Amino acid sequence: MKAKIRDSKALSAIRPLDLAAYLRARGWHERERTPGRSAVWTREQGEDLFEVLLPLDTVFRDYPARIADLLDTLERAENRSQLEVAADIETASADRVRIRASTGRHHDGSIGLGEGVELVSRARDLMLAAACATIEPRSHYPTRVPDQALRYLNGLELGQTERGSFVLTILSPVPPALQTTLFPPADDPFERQVTRALARAFTAARLAAEESVTTGELEPFRRAVVHGVSANFCDSLTGLLDASGGEQMELSIGWASSRGPVDGLGSAAVLTRDLAQVLREASRLFKETEPEPSFELRGYVIALRRDEGRGAGEVIVSGLLEGSIRKIKIVLDSTAYARAIEAHRSERPVACEGTLVRTGRSFELVEPRRFEVAAGE
Repeated sequence: MKAKIRDSKALSAIRPLDLAAYLRARGWHERERTPGRSAVWTREQGEDLFEVLLPLDTVFRDYPARIADLLDTLERAENRSQLEVAADIETASADRVRIRASTGRHHDGSIGLGEGVELVSRARDLMLAAACATIEPRSHYPTRVPDQALRYLNGLELGQTERGSFVLTILSPVPPALQTTLFPPADDPFERQVTRALARAFTAARLAAEESVTTGELEPFRRAVVHGVSANFCDSLTGLLDASGGEQMELSIGWASSRGPVDGLGSAAVLTRDLAQVLREASRLFKETEPEPSFELRGYVIALRRDEGRGAGEVIVSGLLEGSIRKIKIVLDSTAYARAIEAHRSERPVACEGTLVRTGRSFELVEPRRFEVAAGE
C-alpha cells in the first residue's frame, strides 16, 4: 500500500507555481482557468483522460483538501507514491544539488552537530565559488564578491536531508523555460548557469588533482580555471571532506523539470579524501600568484623613497592582509606622494585602491588610485 500525504501543513506547503511547473513538464495541459481561483489541467494517457483541479492561492480554506485530491490523481496517473510525487513537485522549479558525505564516526547516516554546521557552511562556499566563476572564471576570489553572486546565494534554499551516509540538499530555484516562435532560444538564466558551472567544476577539480599527482605540476589546475575551478572552490571541497571525516564525498544534481535536464551533467561525481592534499596545495599556489583587482588597502606609511629630481616615488604601507600585518609597496605620482609624506610625518592612516600583486613573499599595489589620508583630529 502506497503512503498518502494527509498532513494539512505538508499539503499547504506545496506551492501552486511548483505544481503548475510540474504538471507542464509531465505533459499536462491547462484546459481552463478561473483567474485568482483555480485552473483545470488534463492529460491523456492511452485511453484514459486524467483531470486535476489546481487551486491558485494557498489562502483558500480548502487548499489542503484540494491538493490531497490532486495528489491522489497524480498517484494513479503516474503509478508512484505520493511521497515520490511530492518530492519531485518540490524541485519542479529548482535544481536540486545533493552533497553526499560519508561520515567517519557514524554509521547510521547521522552526523555531529558541529560537523553538520561546518558542512552547511562549506556547501554555501561551494555554491558561492560556482556563482563567482559563472560571472568571471578566476583562480582566486579574495575579498570582493560580485553582487549578482550574493543575490543568487540569498535565493538558495536548504532542502530536506536524506539518509544514506549524510546527504545535504540545496535547492537552486530557476525560472521556467518559455517557448518563443519569433526568436531563437535564449541562453540559460544565471541560476541554471551556476548549477552547470558547479557540475563542471567538481569534475574538473577531480581530474586536475589526479593529473597533478602524476605530473607534480600546477598546470592541470590552471587549465581547469576556465571550467570554474578556483582556490575558493578547492577550499570548499577540502572543507566538506574535513567536516564529514569520511573517505569521500559525492555530488549530484537533479535538474528542474521546468527547464529540463542538461546533457552530460546529470550523473553523480565522486571526490576521494586522498586528493585533498593536492587540492589544498593548488589553492595555496593560486592565492600566492593571482592578482587581486579592486583591492582596498588601509594602513600607515612606514617608508618613502624617491630618486632625486623625480616627482613620483615609492612608499611602503603597513596594513592588514589575510589576517596578518604586511608591508605593501606602492609607486605613487607626485601629488599622491606628497600626501604620503604628510601622512608619514603626522602618523595618520592612509587608504588606497589598486590591484594587489604577490611575488613570493612580497606585495605590491599596482595601478593605484584614490590615495587618501585620514583627516587629523
